[in-house]
Amino acid sequence: MTVQALSGLTLLNTRPEQQAQALTVALQAQGCEVLACPTLTIEWQKLVPPLPDLTDFDWIIFTSVNAVQGWVQQGGLLQMPTKRTQVLAIGRATAQAGEALGWPIRTLSAQQFDSESLLTHPAMQVLTGQKILLVKGEGGRTLLAETLTQRGAQLVLALVYRRQTKAFCHASWDAFQRASHPVLLVSSYDGFRGLIEQVAPKDERFATANSQAWRFIELTLVYSQRLADLLRQQGWQGAIRTVSTQSDAGVIEALQTYCTECRLSS
Repeated sequence: MTVQALSGLTLLNTRPEQQAQALTVALQAQGCEVLACPTLTIEWQKLVPPLPDLTDFDWIIFTSVNAVQGWVQQGGLLQMPTKRTQVLAIGRATAQAGEALGWPIRTLSAQQFDSESLLTHPAMQVLTGQKILLVKGEGGRTLLAETLTQRGAQLVLALVYRRQTKAFCHASWDAFQRASHPVLLVSSYDGFRGLIEQVAPKDERFATANSQAWRFIELTLVYSQRLADLLRQQGWQGAIRTVSTQSDAGVIEALQTYCTECRLSS
């Protein structure tokens, strides 16, 4: 793959600002134009009561990189748990964020990184009498917490961050509409809905996901098949691809593959 392998593409990066910069730099190095358009911002939350004693838990589960960073914002690195305590990350990027801090953290899956895959692991089937600390943000999906509780776990939530709507990126959006090969990056459903809610007041043609107005987007990259399915359920009509891994490398790989296929078919 040449240095300018992604030349001609324009990607609207809707990820929160603090998570977007590394991807932007990597894509620009390969010739891709990147327009910053964070639809959400992350606010760290103070735990009340403060940090629990981790030695009380059988499992500690971090749902995202934000969960790792939010935990650190509470006052320090992870207290070393007892030998019986297992520290888990749902995704590989989350595990890497913990590993960089010296945490004994791992994923339960080698390929699929989401709540569903974690819940299918044999270790997560019978949890009666086990105590689990789930470190996450406010709101979001309830599947993980509800299923762990249904399977007998004593669940404690640590809500260490919240997502807030970001002021709209008018200049980036206008440039995106003029791009020759516009690609939309969607890393979360909240981010997707945030984009629609921010664009609609500017142009009511974009008020719903099934509007023909969105068809100018050549490709939409999403972080999971679940997210792709949700967009389709909302009526999204354009081309959708799911990244192989929920990471900057996964986004770059997906774009490289897309460019190669387009050039071979042209």
